[in-house]
Amino acid sequence: LQLQLLRRRKSGIEAILNSIHDAVLVCDDQDRLILANPAAEKLLGFESEKAALKPLKDYLADNPLADLIIRARSSKVRHVRHELSLNRSGSTAWFDCLLSSVLDDSGQVISVVAVLHDITREKEISQAKNDFVSHVSHELKTPLASINAYAEMLVDGEAQDEATIRQFCEIIQGQAQRLNRLIEDILNISRIESGLMKVNRQNLSLALIIRDAVEMMQSYAQEKNITLTAPAPILCDQVYADRDMMMQVVVNLLSNAVKYTPAGGSVSVQFDMNEIGRASCRERV
Repeated sequence: LQLQLLRRRKSGIEAILNSIHDAVLVCDDQDRLILANPAAEKLLGFESEKAALKPLKDYLADNPLADLIIRARSSKVRHVRHELSLNRSGSTAWFDCLLSSVLDDSGQVISVVAVLHDITREKEISQAKNDFVSHVSHELKTPLASINAYAEMLVDGEAQDEATIRQFCEIIQGQAQRLNRLIEDILNISRIESGLMKVNRQNLSLALIIRDAVEMMQSYAQEKNITLTAPAPILCDQVYADRDMMMQVVVNLLSNAVKYTPAGGSVSVQFDMNEIGRASCRERV
Protein backbone atom coordinates (compact mmCIF):
# COMPACT_ATOMS: atom_id res chain seq x y z
CA LEU A 1 0.00 0.00 0.00
CA GLN A 2 2.83 2.38 0.83
CA LEU A 3 4.50 1.59 -2.48
CA GLN A 4 1.27 2.22 -4.39
CA LEU A 5 0.80 5.45 -2.49
CA LEU A 6 4.31 6.60 -3.37
CA ARG A 7 3.81 5.72 -7.03
CA ARG A 8 0.50 7.58 -7.12
CA ARG A 9 2.05 10.61 -5.44
CA LYS A 10 4.95 10.53 -7.92
CA SER A 11 2.52 10.31 -10.84
CA GLY A 12 0.54 13.23 -9.42
CA ILE A 13 3.65 15.37 -9.07
CA GLU A 14 4.76 14.55 -12.61
CA ALA A 15 1.29 15.37 -13.95
CA ILE A 16 1.37 18.74 -12.19
CA LEU A 17 4.86 19.56 -13.51
CA ASN A 18 3.93 18.50 -17.04
CA SER A 19 0.93 20.82 -16.99
CA ILE A 20 2.99 23.86 -15.97
CA HIS A 21 3.71 26.20 -18.87
CA ASP A 22 6.92 27.51 -17.27
CA ALA A 23 10.13 25.48 -17.53
CA VAL A 24 10.89 23.62 -14.26
CA LEU A 25 14.12 21.79 -13.38
CA VAL A 26 15.08 19.99 -10.17
CA CYS A 27 18.73 19.13 -9.42
CA ASP A 28 20.26 17.28 -6.49
CA ASP A 29 23.09 18.33 -4.17
CA GLN A 30 25.67 17.21 -6.75
CA ASP A 31 24.19 19.33 -9.55
CA ARG A 32 22.65 16.34 -11.31
CA LEU A 33 19.24 16.47 -12.98
CA ILE A 34 16.45 14.79 -11.05
CA LEU A 35 13.37 16.08 -12.82
CA ALA A 36 12.43 18.35 -15.73
CA ASN A 37 9.05 19.06 -17.26
CA PRO A 38 8.38 19.08 -21.05
CA ALA A 39 8.59 22.90 -21.16
CA ALA A 40 12.16 22.72 -19.83
CA GLU A 41 13.09 19.97 -22.28
CA LYS A 42 11.78 22.00 -25.22
CA LEU A 43 13.42 25.23 -24.09
CA LEU A 44 16.83 23.79 -23.20
CA GLY A 45 16.95 21.12 -25.87
CA PHE A 46 17.44 17.85 -24.00
CA GLU A 47 15.51 14.74 -22.98
CA SER A 48 15.08 14.34 -19.24
CA GLU A 49 15.30 10.54 -19.42
CA LYS A 50 18.71 10.66 -21.10
CA ALA A 51 19.97 13.54 -18.94
CA ALA A 52 18.70 12.06 -15.64
CA LEU A 53 21.39 11.91 -12.90
CA LYS A 54 23.97 13.47 -15.21
CA PRO A 55 25.89 16.65 -14.30
CA LEU A 56 24.35 19.89 -15.60
CA LYS A 57 27.48 20.74 -17.55
CA ASP A 58 27.05 17.62 -19.67
CA TYR A 59 23.91 18.88 -21.40
CA LEU A 60 23.94 22.59 -20.51
CA ALA A 61 27.59 23.27 -21.27
CA ASP A 62 27.15 26.73 -22.80
CA ASN A 63 24.00 27.66 -20.92
CA PRO A 64 24.26 30.28 -18.15
CA LEU A 65 21.45 28.50 -16.28
CA ALA A 66 23.87 25.76 -15.20
CA ASP A 67 26.17 28.29 -13.52
CA LEU A 68 23.21 29.93 -11.77
CA ILE A 69 21.99 26.61 -10.39
CA ILE A 70 25.48 25.64 -9.17
CA ARG A 71 25.93 29.05 -7.56
CA ALA A 72 22.53 28.83 -5.83
CA ARG A 73 23.39 25.39 -4.46
CA SER A 74 26.79 26.46 -3.16
CA SER A 75 25.48 29.69 -1.58
CA LYS A 76 22.57 27.88 0.16
CA VAL A 77 20.29 30.85 -0.51
CA ARG A 78 16.63 29.95 -0.05
CA HIS A 79 15.33 31.98 -2.97
CA VAL A 80 17.12 34.07 -5.56
CA ARG A 81 15.82 35.66 -8.75
CA HIS A 82 17.72 36.36 -11.96
CA GLU A 83 16.85 37.75 -15.36
CA LEU A 84 18.15 35.34 -17.97
CA SER A 85 18.45 35.58 -21.75
CA LEU A 86 18.44 32.39 -23.83
CA ASN A 87 18.57 31.64 -27.52
CA ARG A 88 15.23 30.30 -28.71
CA SER A 89 14.59 29.47 -32.36
CA GLY A 90 17.32 31.82 -33.51
CA SER A 91 16.14 34.80 -31.44
CA THR A 92 16.78 36.02 -27.92
CA ALA A 93 14.15 35.18 -25.31
CA TRP A 94 14.07 36.64 -21.81
CA PHE A 95 13.14 34.70 -18.68
CA ASP A 96 12.50 35.47 -15.05
CA CYS A 97 14.51 32.70 -13.37
CA LEU A 98 13.60 31.79 -9.76
CA LEU A 99 16.03 29.46 -7.98
CA SER A 100 14.97 27.85 -4.71
CA SER A 101 17.26 25.75 -2.51
CA VAL A 102 15.65 22.93 -0.53
CA LEU A 103 17.46 22.39 2.79
CA ASP A 104 17.33 19.46 5.19
CA ASP A 105 17.12 19.72 8.98
CA SER A 106 20.87 20.23 9.25
CA GLY A 107 20.84 23.12 6.80
CA GLN A 108 22.41 21.23 3.91
CA VAL A 109 21.11 21.66 0.37
CA ILE A 110 19.44 18.50 -0.89
CA SER A 111 18.06 19.92 -4.14
CA VAL A 112 17.68 23.10 -6.19
CA VAL A 113 14.48 23.96 -8.06
CA ALA A 114 14.69 26.29 -11.06
CA VAL A 115 11.57 27.87 -12.58
CA LEU A 116 11.88 29.90 -15.79
CA HIS A 117 9.01 32.23 -16.66
CA ASP A 118 9.01 33.72 -20.16
CA ILE A 119 9.00 37.53 -19.98
CA THR A 120 9.99 38.19 -23.59
CA ARG A 121 6.66 39.84 -24.41
CA GLU A 122 6.86 42.05 -21.31
CA LYS A 123 10.41 43.09 -22.27
CA GLU A 124 9.30 43.95 -25.80
CA ILE A 125 6.37 46.01 -24.50
CA SER A 126 8.64 47.79 -22.02
CA GLN A 127 11.17 48.55 -24.76
CA ALA A 128 8.41 49.76 -27.08
CA LYS A 129 7.13 52.10 -24.36
CA ASN A 130 10.64 53.41 -23.72
CA ASP A 131 11.13 54.02 -27.44
CA PHE A 132 7.74 55.72 -27.63
CA VAL A 133 8.51 58.01 -24.68
CA SER A 134 11.89 58.88 -26.21
CA HIS A 135 10.31 59.60 -29.59
CA VAL A 136 7.49 61.68 -28.11
CA SER A 137 9.95 63.65 -25.97
CA HIS A 138 11.96 64.46 -29.09
CA GLU A 139 8.84 65.39 -31.07
CA LEU A 140 7.56 67.64 -28.28
CA LYS A 141 10.82 69.57 -28.09
CA THR A 142 10.64 70.73 -31.72
CA PRO A 143 7.34 72.68 -31.61
CA LEU A 144 8.09 73.95 -28.10
CA ALA A 145 11.45 75.30 -29.23
CA SER A 146 9.82 76.97 -32.23
CA ILE A 147 7.05 78.54 -30.11
CA ASN A 148 9.58 79.79 -27.58
CA ALA A 149 11.87 81.26 -30.27
CA TYR A 150 9.15 83.18 -32.10
CA ALA A 151 7.58 84.34 -28.83
CA GLU A 152 10.96 85.72 -27.72
CA MET A 153 11.32 87.56 -31.04
CA LEU A 154 7.90 89.12 -30.56
CA VAL A 155 8.77 90.18 -27.01
CA ASP A 156 12.13 91.62 -28.14
CA GLY A 157 10.39 93.67 -30.81
CA GLU A 158 12.13 92.05 -33.78
CA ALA A 159 8.84 92.11 -35.71
CA GLN A 160 8.39 95.78 -36.65
CA ASP A 161 5.57 95.62 -39.19
CA GLU A 162 2.14 94.05 -38.97
CA ALA A 163 2.84 91.45 -41.67
CA THR A 164 5.87 90.08 -39.78
CA ILE A 165 3.93 90.01 -36.51
CA ARG A 166 1.14 88.11 -38.21
CA GLN A 167 3.63 85.69 -39.74
CA PHE A 168 5.21 85.01 -36.33
CA CYS A 169 1.78 84.50 -34.75
CA GLU A 170 0.75 82.07 -37.48
CA ILE A 171 3.93 80.04 -36.94
CA ILE A 172 3.28 79.96 -33.20
CA GLN A 173 -0.31 78.92 -33.83
CA GLY A 174 0.76 76.19 -36.24
CA GLN A 175 3.32 74.79 -33.82
CA ALA A 176 0.78 74.91 -30.99
CA GLN A 177 -1.62 72.91 -33.17
CA ARG A 178 1.14 70.43 -33.89
CA LEU A 179 1.82 70.15 -30.16
CA ASN A 180 -1.88 69.53 -29.56
CA ARG A 181 -1.88 66.74 -32.16
CA LEU A 182 1.02 65.03 -30.42
CA ILE A 183 -0.82 65.19 -27.10
CA GLU A 184 -3.97 63.82 -28.73
CA ASP A 185 -1.93 60.93 -30.14
CA ILE A 186 -0.71 60.07 -26.65
CA LEU A 187 -4.25 60.27 -25.26
CA ASN A 188 -5.60 58.11 -28.07
CA ILE A 189 -3.03 55.40 -27.37
CA SER A 190 -4.10 55.43 -23.73
CA ARG A 191 -7.76 55.23 -24.73
CA ILE A 192 -7.12 52.33 -27.11
CA GLU A 193 -5.22 50.36 -24.45
CA SER A 194 -8.01 50.93 -21.93
CA GLY A 195 -10.73 50.02 -24.42
CA LEU A 196 -12.38 53.46 -24.12
CA MET A 197 -11.77 54.54 -27.71
CA LYS A 198 -15.11 55.27 -29.40
CA VAL A 199 -15.57 55.31 -33.17
CA ASN A 200 -18.18 57.76 -34.45
CA ARG A 201 -18.80 56.80 -38.07
CA GLN A 202 -20.64 59.11 -40.42
CA ASN A 203 -20.83 60.00 -44.10
CA LEU A 204 -18.18 62.58 -44.85
CA SER A 205 -16.12 64.01 -47.69
CA LEU A 206 -12.55 62.79 -47.76
CA ALA A 207 -11.58 65.64 -50.08
CA LEU A 208 -12.65 68.19 -47.47
CA ILE A 209 -10.71 66.32 -44.78
CA ILE A 210 -7.59 66.44 -46.97
CA ARG A 211 -8.15 70.15 -47.60
CA ASP A 212 -8.44 70.89 -43.87
CA ALA A 213 -5.37 68.77 -43.10
CA VAL A 214 -3.33 70.57 -45.76
CA GLU A 215 -4.37 73.96 -44.35
CA MET A 216 -3.36 72.76 -40.88
CA MET A 217 0.08 71.69 -42.11
CA GLN A 218 0.78 74.75 -44.28
CA SER A 219 2.62 76.68 -41.57
CA TYR A 220 4.82 73.69 -40.80
CA ALA A 221 5.59 73.27 -44.51
CA GLN A 222 6.32 76.99 -44.97
CA GLU A 223 8.71 76.89 -42.03
CA LYS A 224 10.77 74.31 -43.95
CA ASN A 225 10.29 76.12 -47.28
CA ILE A 226 8.27 73.21 -48.68
CA THR A 227 5.40 73.60 -51.12
CA LEU A 228 2.31 71.66 -49.99
CA THR A 229 -0.54 71.25 -52.48
CA ALA A 230 -3.91 69.53 -52.24
CA PRO A 231 -6.19 68.17 -54.99
CA ALA A 232 -9.31 69.97 -56.13
CA PRO A 233 -12.49 68.55 -54.56
CA ILE A 234 -14.19 65.83 -56.62
CA LEU A 235 -17.74 64.59 -56.68
CA CYS A 236 -18.96 61.39 -55.01
CA ASP A 237 -16.11 61.12 -52.56
CA GLN A 238 -18.26 60.21 -49.58
CA VAL A 239 -16.84 57.70 -47.10
CA TYR A 240 -18.38 56.19 -43.97
CA ALA A 241 -15.77 56.75 -41.27
CA ASP A 242 -14.80 58.61 -38.11
CA ARG A 243 -13.86 62.15 -39.07
CA ASP A 244 -11.31 62.75 -36.31
CA MET A 245 -9.56 59.45 -36.98
CA MET A 246 -9.44 60.05 -40.73
CA MET A 247 -8.11 63.55 -40.10
CA GLN A 248 -5.41 62.09 -37.87
CA VAL A 249 -4.39 59.58 -40.55
CA VAL A 250 -4.06 62.27 -43.24
CA VAL A 251 -2.27 64.68 -40.89
CA ASN A 252 0.20 61.96 -39.89
CA LEU A 253 0.91 61.20 -43.56
CA LEU A 254 1.45 64.86 -44.37
CA SER A 255 3.52 65.43 -41.24
CA ASN A 256 5.89 62.59 -42.14
CA ALA A 257 6.07 63.74 -45.76
CA VAL A 258 6.98 67.30 -44.74
CA LYS A 259 9.34 66.12 -42.04
CA TYR A 260 11.44 63.94 -44.33
CA THR A 261 11.33 66.19 -47.42
CA PRO A 262 14.47 68.31 -47.91
CA ALA A 263 14.05 72.08 -47.65
CA GLY A 264 12.87 73.61 -50.90
CA GLY A 265 11.03 70.46 -51.97
CA SER A 266 7.35 69.88 -52.53
CA VAL A 267 4.63 67.57 -51.20
CA SER A 268 1.45 66.93 -53.16
CA VAL A 269 -1.61 64.88 -52.23
CA GLN A 270 -3.38 62.86 -54.90
CA PHE A 271 -6.92 61.74 -54.38
CA ASP A 272 -8.93 59.34 -56.55
CA MET A 273 -11.60 56.66 -56.47
CA ASN A 274 -10.76 53.00 -56.96
CA GLU A 275 -12.70 50.48 -59.02
CA ILE A 276 -15.18 49.61 -56.25
CA GLY A 277 -16.03 53.21 -55.40
CA ARG A 278 -13.94 53.60 -52.27
CA ALA A 279 -11.76 56.62 -51.70
CA SER A 280 -8.00 56.40 -51.42
CA CYS A 281 -5.29 59.00 -51.03
CA ARG A 282 -1.51 59.13 -51.02
CA GLU A 283 1.16 61.77 -50.74
CA ARG A 284 3.92 62.37 -53.24
CA VAL A 285 7.27 63.83 -52.23
